[in-house]
Amino acid sequence: MVAIVPLQKRFEWLGEEMIPYLGAELGELLNITLSNTVEALLAIGLLVRDSYRLLQMTVVGVVLLHILLVPGVAFLTGGAEIIEQELHTRKTQINHTLLTLGVMAVAVPTAFFAALDRGNLRDLTEFTTHLDLGPLLTDSRRGDFLKLSRCIAVLLLLCYVGARTYMHNPPGKGNALHMYHKNAPSPLRERALEQENRDSALSPWFGVVALAHCVVFICVTALFIVWSAEELLEHSPVSEEWFGLVLLPLISFEGDAVLSLLHFVRRLWNRKLSAEPDGVASGLSIDLSIQFLMFWMPLLVLVGWAAGKPLLILFDLLEVALLVAACFLVNYVTADSKTNWAEGAVMIVFYVIIAIAAWFYPGQLEVRIFNVAHGTVEEAVANGPPLE
Repeated sequence: MVAIVPLQKRFEWLGEEMIPYLGAELGELLNITLSNTVEALLAIGLLVRDSYRLLQMTVVGVVLLHILLVPGVAFLTGGAEIIEQELHTRKTQINHTLLTLGVMAVAVPTAFFAALDRGNLRDLTEFTTHLDLGPLLTDSRRGDFLKLSRCIAVLLLLCYVGARTYMHNPPGKGNALHMYHKNAPSPLRERALEQENRDSALSPWFGVVALAHCVVFICVTALFIVWSAEELLEHSPVSEEWFGLVLLPLISFEGDAVLSLLHFVRRLWNRKLSAEPDGVASGLSIDLSIQFLMFWMPLLVLVGWAAGKPLLILFDLLEVALLVAACFLVNYVTADSKTNWAEGAVMIVFYVIIAIAAWFYPGQLEVRIFNVAHGTVEEAVANGPPLE
């Protein structure tokens, strides 16, 4: 896991060096994608090993981490010496829409599942050898949810691609590849121009080759994390819900966390040298969560479809409730495109509340049965779902 830190640092540096060739907008998209690489490869590793429920919990945990804890810490530290910081207005408005759509798309299958007839409650709460369970826990019903999940995955991907196209190439003469228009805070425009006009230390082709090499090393590191995580879960007293929702996302975020700490220390040092507080808040982590929810999660479903792995967009009811609540909070905090340290503290507190709740939560048995990797749903009901 220690190897993630230098690899993440190299990713960040390579992304910055590619901005003069790509422009600020496409360079930002590259940085978002590179920042999600560790979590995405970790999710792919879990998919390969048929750990569907752990994968689902990790997806929710990564999104919660990126829309609560990470921006909360950024707003808290960034606003410590200034009354408020600004966010990019147009990006904030689009992000509200995309984040809400992603969360609501996840909520639809869960609401559908909750509305189904449960039949005899005794049959669903006690493992028996009887297979007459009514219309709920059947392979046919799971097939319906697979079809629904794949339809949602395709639509989310199309919507994300369309939204990114609009952000990077909006209609109107002179707006193409110019996201930092007159509505953006002036520090953002100045920073974008500075990044675009400086000389890069790399040639574009060398940068592409270096990024490819880093992806290979990150892939190997992510596989080791998956193997060690499963071993740790097997011999750990913590619940699987807490492990997937909290611990595993924090482990995957280890590299970014160290880099963020270094940036914070450097910023404190610069302030001592008379530098003024930064008036622009960093909302990059919210972009990371949107991409993970609307691009990587649907892509995992489609990759699983192609590989014969039945990954569902059917999450635990508590997980969906946490996503909806977190989406509401972050949209409310950023509604005016301004933040302060108090709002950052609120986001951190809510993340801690979620972590405490996950520690005691045993998980929803019906969803676990539906996400069995091997055998039929009826066999899982009769024998009990295997522990991942």
